[in-house]
Amino acid sequence: MSYPRVDTGHDVPLVSLDPIIPVPSHSPVTPVQRDWGAGGAIYDQGSYLCLRWEMVESEAEYLSLLTMFNLHIGNFQAVTVYAKDERLQWYRYNGYAQLPQPQADMDWKNFFPRNIEIVVVDLEKLDEP
Repeated sequence: MSYPRVDTGHDVPLVSLDPIIPVPSHSPVTPVQRDWGAGGAIYDQGSYLCLRWEMVESEAEYLSLLTMFNLHIGNFQAVTVYAKDERLQWYRYNGYAQLPQPQADMDWKNFFPRNIEIVVVDLEKLDEP
């Protein structure tokens, strides 16, 4: 069983990517816009990955998540991620992780950070099938 992995910077080899702990729920890589050509060809424009955690146990665990994406020092960081594509196959992607925005990408309820979303945008597939 594979797990999502990440490391800061682009073009990081798979063996150097760290597993994302705690493991997020996530959708496959999703296009921002999908158009269909007259002949049935699909044209995807842009893609992103949304990683979600319903709850983390503490502020320290939330900070460790931000540190994995290097978001503890900036709002937007270059990363390499290992994630599923639309056919649920695992690939490496270069992209840019965005700091979760309070009240939009995360909540603070009953003393715990909840519903946290880290979005990785401008994905570029590194591996070919």
